[in-house]
Amino acid sequence: MAEGLTIEGPVGTIVQPLSFAVAAGRSLAIVGESGSGKTMVAKALVGLLPNGVSSSGSLRHAGTAALLPQDPFTSLSPVHRCGEQIAWTVRAAARRAGRRAPGRRELAAAVTRLLDEVNLAASVSEKYPHELSGGMRQRVSIAAAIAADPQLLIADEPTTALDASNRLEILELVRRVQRERGLAALLISHDLGLVRGFADDVLVLYAGRVVEAGQAAAVLGSPVHPYTAALSQADPPIDVRLVRLGGLEGSVPKPGEPHSGCIFYARCALRQERCLEAEPALEPRTNASAAACFVSDGPLPLARPERAAESAVATASALLEVAGVTRSFGRHLALAPADLTVAPGEAVGVAGESGSGKTTLARCIAGLEAPDAGTIRFEGVQLTPRNRTPGGIQVVFQDPYSALNPALSIGGALAEAMRSAPASARRSVAELLAMVGLPADYARRRPRELSGGERQRVVIARALAPNPRLLICDESVSALDVSVQAQILELLRSLQRELDLSLIFISHDLAVLRQVSDRLYVMRHGQIIEQGPTAAVIDSPSHAYTQQLVAASTESSTA
Repeated sequence: MAEGLTIEGPVGTIVQPLSFAVAAGRSLAIVGESGSGKTMVAKALVGLLPNGVSSSGSLRHAGTAALLPQDPFTSLSPVHRCGEQIAWTVRAAARRAGRRAPGRRELAAAVTRLLDEVNLAASVSEKYPHELSGGMRQRVSIAAAIAADPQLLIADEPTTALDASNRLEILELVRRVQRERGLAALLISHDLGLVRGFADDVLVLYAGRVVEAGQAAAVLGSPVHPYTAALSQADPPIDVRLVRLGGLEGSVPKPGEPHSGCIFYARCALRQERCLEAEPALEPRTNASAAACFVSDGPLPLARPERAAESAVATASALLEVAGVTRSFGRHLALAPADLTVAPGEAVGVAGESGSGKTTLARCIAGLEAPDAGTIRFEGVQLTPRNRTPGGIQVVFQDPYSALNPALSIGGALAEAMRSAPASARRSVAELLAMVGLPADYARRRPRELSGGERQRVVIARALAPNPRLLICDESVSALDVSVQAQILELLRSLQRELDLSLIFISHDLAVLRQVSDRLYVMRHGQIIEQGPTAAVIDSPSHAYTQQLVAASTESSTA
């Protein structure tokens, strides 16, 4: 399929010469951190490379290729009904094949058939994307992709924004469609649990270079390259809380960045002097895999992380008390009467799928939404729009790319946030950067010059600038690679201890919540359906929906 594929950017080579093939009915996964080049490979295959980026080498695939994007909410048009968007692809496929344009009835029948293939009712064709759940929107995207009758399906992080049950359902759906249609499939992902359950073969990319390749079971079960082993250990477990999360310090080198020898040298736990002399070639190591490493010549032993004690924080006094809070948008009840408490120094998790009401609850607590009813008391005082303490409650948002003003330097963004802090408690920009593990000279940089993990550290620093007592983290690691996710989670845990912060951590990922929360609330359809100590809720769930979430999380992490 690809032979000698090379991708060049404005400042250097993004992907070094890369060759791979995927047969009909087989699936290949390309894994790696952001900046590894995996998404650029997918875009090269469908001719969607951005301006200023070019590819060379040979690309071949029988028939057409279809791309299943990461976020269906942004890839689907918000002003067109779902059926209409699927119909666009049906018409384009007919035109490409030289067939006559389908009539209205024929088109409607094709859309209904495609919706049925992805387990959606025909009535979904009349709905707009915003009227559907995240899982349903991704099913619509799959229907639109297979409407082109492709021979290659490229899935670029297709389940990142979904909860465990929806993630598993989408994975099983893609596998079924692939099997029934005899498609070749290429999966782009940083979710090793997803890859284990989907792919036959794996390529591990680091800074545009293949560092390990082979059968998925061999590469992910018995990794040879230190990078693959580190990625495997960065995935948080759902069944136990760890004293320290595994992860890789540092970040992937940028294209054109100078280096000597092995590109992974600076972050490798096994590095030796000879690794600086030359770049290792990809060579067979076992019957099922090959790796590019001078030091490791066989499967690496995976360390057993130390288990942490799990106990809920005593809640004799409450920093935050939410009682009977509701919020509606028109006729839609987004939040039914909700009760929640957070003690000083406590980390509280809120779990649920997209549309469950967890973000609406957080926005009401933060003062970004006005509740229709109920009370919110912070430090014993009922909060109203007029008496909110500036900076007492701060939010770390999901997307570090849109959370920072691109026109401001990092130092400017932090200085702006410090204005709401008492003069006697203000920290310097350098102090704030040091708190989140960034050098002082980052103050002069712009957001576009930072990696995703570095931007999220800046967003956290900005939230800390007013000296808050309560930090609300709304899906703050869901857009990050597993290794960067581990770094940010470890940072939040250490900041909580050092600053005696209280946290509300919102996530659809129960494994993440196991690592950061003392108590857990589970939400569905705007209601809190279960709550208790995190370990108890995950290990012995009472509600059927919580049981479903736990089962799906466990299955996807061990698939």
